[in-house]
Amino acid sequence: MLSAMHPSAGPLSRLRREHEELVLSLLRKHGPLSRGELGTRCGLSRTTLYDIVGDLIANGAVVATVPLAEERRRGRPVEKLSLNPDAGQALGIDFARRAVHVAAVNVAHEIVGSASEQHAPDLSWEERVRLAERLVGTLTGGVLRLGALDAIGVGVVGPIGAPGDLTAGGRRLDLLSDLLRKSFGVPVLLDNNTRLAALAEATWGAAADDADVLYLRVSHGVGGGLIVGGSLHRGAFGLSGE
Repeated sequence: MLSAMHPSAGPLSRLRREHEELVLSLLRKHGPLSRGELGTRCGLSRTTLYDIVGDLIANGAVVATVPLAEERRRGRPVEKLSLNPDAGQALGIDFARRAVHVAAVNVAHEIVGSASEQHAPDLSWEERVRLAERLVGTLTGGVLRLGALDAIGVGVVGPIGAPGDLTAGGRRLDLLSDLLRKSFGVPVLLDNNTRLAALAEATWGAAADDADVLYLRVSHGVGGGLIVGGSLHRGAFGLSGE
């Protein structure tokens, strides 16, 4: 997560950290915003906002740009603020029933590369992870910098319980998480692929800003995902949405 460094842990420092995280979370969710748009969404005073933004720009977490000449309207160009795309990258892997899909994104919401390949339905998890590694390797030629990876998000088919839960396929999932951590050396977030799709739509897609969302997927099977009160709903045994 992008944040500034604070040597003090006093109340004022904690409040400033909260303000920074608020600004970063808005840019993470909505993409580039002007200072005016940011001020409307965050509710901070103009002075506080400009001070926070100035520090975030200075420490490299946020960048300020002006639109290209052909995109400008009449009058003074409005500067846009966005997360620094060079501050980190994340990798998404979707282990579907008969295919592996990979995509790399930066913190500025830009997809920097993607690849997919079909495979036999009985392919082992070790072989699927090797396939994922090979696909990721096709993105590294100046597109994906593996050294800049912060985390990997992984979607799989079937019910997913709580982390470390050995029921509902837990041993299979623990094996997969271990294989991916050893391969890429970064934290792994693993969940049902349809639930993750629901979360993506609620965060950046068609249901952005909606607190309660029902997502349906009709493919080889029928599944779904629930967002309740702004949070992903998994259910007691990882079956929510199934």
